[in-house]
Amino acid sequence: MNRNAITETFSYPCPSTTIDAYVERQGITADLFVKLEIQGGEYHALLGAQHTLANQCFGLLVKFIPHALSPMIDPEQVLSVLPSRPYRLYDVGFYHLFWNGERVQREIEAAQFSAFTAQLRQSKPDFTFLLVLFE
Repeated sequence: MNRNAITETFSYPCPSTTIDAYVERQGITADLFVKLEIQGGEYHALLGAQHTLANQCFGLLVKFIPHALSPMIDPEQVLSVLPSRPYRLYDVGFYHLFWNGERVQREIEAAQFSAFTAQLRQSKPDFTFLLVLFE
């Protein structure tokens, strides 16, 4: 996925698979922690991981870049693709640690996610990491 269509006008097709298909094909049955950092492709990866997230995943770390998700989904709706099981959501601000020397880690209530997303869009940097811990 091109980060900036004006300056990055090329793309390369590459083979891919879904997380669900990979887990099944490899015969993975253990509980999993999934990390996604694919420059706006996280939404599609979450769609392709529905079975794994619902049945085998105890945690998920996902890079959350609202402007990169915008062409595919309203970023405020990204939580709607998580499985319907209880979870806790945290802003762990992984990269923020390197920019301002402070460790960012705060729980985000699902009802406040829209406001959180709007605030993130206005901040610099305008992305973070979200940690989802399934109960």
